[in-house]
Amino acid sequence: MVFQKRSSRQDHKFKFHLDTIALEHTKNYTYLSLNISTTGNFHKAVNDLRDKARRAFYAIKRNIKFNIPIRIWLKILESVIEPIALYGCEVWGPLTNQDFTKWDKHQIETLHTEFCKNIQRVQRRTPNNVCRAELEIYQSELRWGLVIYSGS
Repeated sequence: MVFQKRSSRQDHKFKFHLDTIALEHTKNYTYLSLNISTTGNFHKAVNDLRDKARRAFYAIKRNIKFNIPIRIWLKILESVIEPIALYGCEVWGPLTNQDFTKWDKHQIETLHTEFCKNIQRVQRRTPNNVCRAELEIYQSELRWGLVIYSGS
């Protein structure tokens, strides 16, 4: 895959061949379940991971027919949902916008906040800080930053 900054209207100047087969030009390529664009950004990959984690969360929630304590939900989030949402964060994490004044607007962080509000059974309009304080949790970005820099 060739990474370059270019407009979408730019004609393909270079033609690549593998033996006699001409290789096609694509805007995205999926490698190990991460969708990479030709410009090298991972926005689509992060959005895909967010959607997969959301589907997993609501599938688990739909199949549990009884009320379980919030601390059990937090364990489920930590052990099942977060690995899905943070898959490959060692690759895409350092390339995300590192503006820490807007950390709560990142797709993974908004997903985490959505889950926290859902397991507490509060309205979507409830302030995010109140939900986090009630659960005594750190921001997700800090957690995936720890994953990136610890190498585990």
